[in-house]
Amino acid sequence: MYYTGNDVQKIIGCARSKAYQIIKTLRDELESKGYIAPPAGKIQKTYFCERCKLNLKECESLLKEKGAKI
Repeated sequence: MYYTGNDVQKIIGCARSKAYQIIKTLRDELESKGYIAPPAGKIQKTYFCERCKLNLKECESLLKEKGAKI
């Protein structure tokens, strides 16, 4: 349902701090559109993938390649 900072870090290959900056930006976007934001430090899988121009299967595949628990 949600990706954490560690998940985002593994999917896009960035530093942990950058992953949390990305999550904050996406959460702020959702709030500005009138949606209820997910818990701090997390982002909905579908919204994250949509904004990264990936489909959910691609994101999950990248996590599996990097050894993340899904």
